Amino acid sequence: MIDRKMSRIVLVLVFVLCQAVIAVDNDGDGFHVPADCHDGNSSIYPGAPEILCNGVDENCNGLSDDDINNDGDPVSFCSGDCDDNNSNRYPGNAEVLCNNFDENCNGNGDDDKNTDGDPVTFCNGDCNDNNFNIWPGNVETLCNGVDDNCNGLGDDDLNLDGDPVTFCSGDCDDNDPARYPGATEICDSVDNNCNGSVDEGITDDIDNDGFTICDGDCDDLDPAIYPGAPEVCDEIDNNCDGTIDNDCICLGPITPCDYDLPGDLNNDCYVDIIDFSIFSSNWLQCCPGPSCTLIDNDGDGYPPSQDCDECDPNVHVGMNEICNDGIDNNCDGQIDEEACECETHVQCDDNSLCTIDSCVAGACLYIEQQCIDDNNPCTTDLGCNPTTGLCETGFNNGAVCDDGDPCTNNDSCLNGSCQGSFACDDGNECTIDDCVPQSGQCIYSSVPIGDPCTGGLCNSNNECVECIDNSDCLSGQVCTDGDCGFPAS
Repeated sequence: MIDRKMSRIVLVLVFVLCQAVIAVDNDGDGFHVPADCHDGNSSIYPGAPEILCNGVDENCNGLSDDDINNDGDPVSFCSGDCDDNNSNRYPGNAEVLCNNFDENCNGNGDDDKNTDGDPVTFCNGDCNDNNFNIWPGNVETLCNGVDDNCNGLGDDDLNLDGDPVTFCSGDCDDNDPARYPGATEICDSVDNNCNGSVDEGITDDIDNDGFTICDGDCDDLDPAIYPGAPEVCDEIDNNCDGTIDNDCICLGPITPCDYDLPGDLNNDCYVDIIDFSIFSSNWLQCCPGPSCTLIDNDGDGYPPSQDCDECDPNVHVGMNEICNDGIDNNCDGQIDEEACECETHVQCDDNSLCTIDSCVAGACLYIEQQCIDDNNPCTTDLGCNPTTGLCETGFNNGAVCDDGDPCTNNDSCLNGSCQGSFACDDGNECTIDDCVPQSGQCIYSSVPIGDPCTGGLCNSNNECVECIDNSDCLSGQVCTDGDCGFPAS
């Protein structure tokens, strides 16, 4: 009986002692176990201010962190949301380039890029960030069909002299408004029409009098008219000095005749040496002696008054005209007029702005404008457009080319320029792909651990996995080798 009483007394004493132990406040924060979840730290007790994102349950509510997600985006404050009041800013969000706003919370106002390694980045105006030779401020290569300096023009063409043709369209001297394709060739020892020839078509002696237009022949269709020719009284400037009938010698007064005297070319009622000199340019040289009146020197049956060439029996009045021989065969004052296709340049107009049309020795001569090859594999030279007179090109879209950039491959033509694909794309979302523009060497670096990827997060091995640690899994699940799952029971 006594033992039972003693046992009860002991139990009561033990209970009282235990209650006294439990009620002890070790850290002096005013709370004791079990309400105080950490009685050795005075900063931890029910209702204590929670310090976010330190992994400690200060307020004893059973959560290691009272995390927040004020903006409702996919990432909470403690998980790295750099602006929890803006649903457009969180880690893993797509970065909008060139808006100076850090959408993906990586610390950069803009995730700018400089794929080709030239002096200007994409956000600073590089209009082709895959081509090292194209950027704002670059020197424009004329006539290559490429906008090298990103000013919006395929070519910064020139027309310094203001003539109808620009430098890239074939102007051989863009500082001289008198020189361009289609210009009229004049006697100046210069290629006025830019066809590669100098003074073509105007350096021929058509009437065979020893003088060309460029030599000062003021009528290259009349062999009796040339610089230094004898001036006769015929109301024509025979010697091309700009004055008519100056210093000419007329035998006797010129009086009207009441009849038609054959051979009286100056109508002075005489058939004399004046008439001979008017009609025949060389009768004096062909005379056998000092008397040169009505002698038929070449034996063709026609005297000098009816023979404009006393040295050629095939030239006289009534002779059939022979084309392209440069001779007035029938002595009518015109060369090749009956047997030839033209007498003037106008008759040879083919209505094409791509040709220079002229009449030479009775035949039409057409000189085609030469279009300069731009040596661009991405364009096709279509030649000259006869309506506009301009050289035109087409695009070889899809043709294989070389853009000269070691950091691209599969180069092909598109709208006149050579473009390639970035050669260092390894297809891994967990790596940052880069290329050395001088050598073409690919450089790969890791994205930050935990960066989102398709289906998960990037780990330290540059792999896209479901989880990095347990916090990435559902409640109760654990992260094992990148996969979330419930532990085996």
